[in-house]
Amino acid sequence: VRRQQDSEYYKDKIRSRQIRKEEIDSEIQHLSEISIRTIGIGIALGTIKSWANKVDSGIQKMKSLANQLKTAKDDTEWNKLDGEWKSVDADVDKGLRKMLMFSALLTTSGMVGLEKTLIKKLKTTKRR
Repeated sequence: VRRQQDSEYYKDKIRSRQIRKEEIDSEIQHLSEISIRTIGIGIALGTIKSWANKVDSGIQKMKSLANQLKTAKDDTEWNKLDGEWKSVDADVDKGLRKMLMFSALLTTSGMVGLEKTLIKKLKTTKRR
């Protein structure tokens, strides 16, 4: 028995394929959102790490300058070292500020899309 092209059988097949296609598109979109967030988080962590390295090197330089300040021979040398120390201190503070800013952005970027995921899970959860 041949089926006609416009029979319910073919209409059901078309509907099920369209539904499956929409499900696949939704899954792909969700995966791409996760990938973008993951890449953003990785970049932010790398940036935080680079600023942490700059802060660490600044702190080492401050320690060195502090030791030199202890053994300064006259006021001129002491004033020069003190000026350098204050400059390095400002650089360390700037690095710490940038680390805090990137940490806050990292936390925020992790939450972007989270509400969408939670809403989707709440809608798909069956109630008893």
